[in-house]
Amino acid sequence: MPLQVPEHDGPERRADLDLLLDRQHAVITRAQARSIGLSAANVERRIRTGEWVRVHPTVYRDTGRAPSPLTAYRAAALWAGPDGAVSHASAAALWRLLPPMPGPVEVVVPVGRSADASGLRVRRTRTSLGVEDTARVAGVRVTSPARTVIDLAAALGEVELARVEIGRAHV
Repeated sequence: MPLQVPEHDGPERRADLDLLLDRQHAVITRAQARSIGLSAANVERRIRTGEWVRVHPTVYRDTGRAPSPLTAYRAAALWAGPDGAVSHASAAALWRLLPPMPGPVEVVVPVGRSADASGLRVRRTRTSLGVEDTARVAGVRVTSPARTVIDLAAALGEVELARVEIGRAHV
C-alpha cells in the first residue's frame, strides 16, 4: 500500500515521494525527504506515527511498503553516502559471486566517516573510491566486481575465497 501523504503536501510531493520510495526499495534518507519538499515536522510525524522506521541513522523504511530483497542493501548504501558503497561479502552477493550470507550488510566508507551504524559492518578506506571501484546493481551503489574480489581476498580465508565464483558476476 503506498504511503498516504496528507493532502496539504500536494499531489506533486506525493508523486515524488512514491517514485523515490519505489526506486529505492522502500527506504529514504531524511535529506532526500527534505529535498522533495517534506518539512522537518512532516518527516518527524512519519517517524513518530510509525509510518517510517529508522533503519540506520538518518535512513528510514516506509512501513506501508513491503521490503524487497534489496531493501537492506539500499538502506546500507544510502547510509554510506556518495563516498561509500556496499562492499565485501555483501557486494559479492549482489554480484552473485557468493551466496547471500547472514549478518549485517558490509559497507566501505572513507576514514573519518561516522561509525554509528548499528546493523552494518563498517569498513574504512584511506583512499577514495574511484569510478573504476564502484558500480550499481539494481540501483544499489556497490564496489565493482574487481574491487569486491580484492576486498574479499584481504578479508576471507583461503577456503572461503575459493568459493567465489568470479566468472558468474552479474554485470
